[in-house]
Amino acid sequence: MGWGKYHEDNVSRYWRDANTKVRMGHEPQDCPPGKAGGGDELGELRLLRRRLAENPGDRHAQLAFHAEKARLEKLGVGAREILDVIHGSDERKHGPLDIADRSDGTSAVYRRLPNEVESRARSNGSKAPAEVPSNMRGEKRMSKLKDFTVSTARPLPVIVLADVSGSMSANGKIDALNDAVQSMIESFAAEDHSRAEIHVAVVAFGKGGARLHQPLLPATQIKWERVGAAGNTPMGAAFDLVVKMVEDHAQIPSRAYRPTVVLVSDGQPTDEWREPLQRMLASDRASKASRFVLGIGDDADPAMLAEFLADPAARVYSAHEARQIKNFFRWVTMSVTQRTRSLNPNSVVVVDPMALDDYDF
Repeated sequence: MGWGKYHEDNVSRYWRDANTKVRMGHEPQDCPPGKAGGGDELGELRLLRRRLAENPGDRHAQLAFHAEKARLEKLGVGAREILDVIHGSDERKHGPLDIADRSDGTSAVYRRLPNEVESRARSNGSKAPAEVPSNMRGEKRMSKLKDFTVSTARPLPVIVLADVSGSMSANGKIDALNDAVQSMIESFAAEDHSRAEIHVAVVAFGKGGARLHQPLLPATQIKWERVGAAGNTPMGAAFDLVVKMVEDHAQIPSRAYRPTVVLVSDGQPTDEWREPLQRMLASDRASKASRFVLGIGDDADPAMLAEFLADPAARVYSAHEARQIKNFFRWVTMSVTQRTRSLNPNSVVVVDPMALDDYDF
């Protein structure tokens, strides 16, 4: 089981800036093997976690971490105590360690860990793990250590339900939609992904039913392919496809932030949509999504679109020209990117203009 399973944002506060010194009450004293924490049997595990927080790709520490964790479990150390160390919860009791010593820029943890691990290996009658040659570390991380790699960025899914029925071909609506979606994806790709990585999918509904036009991928990996307009408006089928996608843990893992679902349509649904919408609103995961909606032109039904929002305080926006379609997507883009910059990206940050023309984009 990889280190990435245990790592969360809790430990990220101990690393990254080599010029930042985290307070340390005192340098721990030397102690016998297996008691690296000054008599605390969890001390060695704590040291290894801190070393991995500083350098997640360190194979030496990765192997030693899992070996030490297994040893503690065999000794009967409580799972709660081990998890507290893994997640850094015990720092409030033991105090943080110096991660980057200003005297020479070398971590105190990094200086002491090789001796600690070697001592532990000797006490068990085995050799310490061999040091990985520097010219092979990058290759080994990519090929053999995927389970250990720490990913601090969590997916933030954005799913667009795009009406591509025949009526969208009039007055430049489909061109404006294509331009707006492409601009949104490019903006998402340019965002800082240290906390949240925006993933985008586009469900197009028109001729032939609802289909996944753009599979859910990180925005940085997407090359937008423009959609055409033809057929009817099978919106209910699009709702069912969204539920299937959001409830699929292979596509949207449990660690992902709550998704954003955007509906854009210029007319009435031509299939049964009420039951699919109720399934979406009753879905355990899809019901928690942030939802935005835009009605294009006079044929859009604001009352029906309001049911998609399922929030009396939420607003159905309307567009009567291409510029307003683009403004709507700029508003969605700003709202989503504000989430990625938030300390809690699961919080919904809505930049709410009174009307799309009133907001200075």
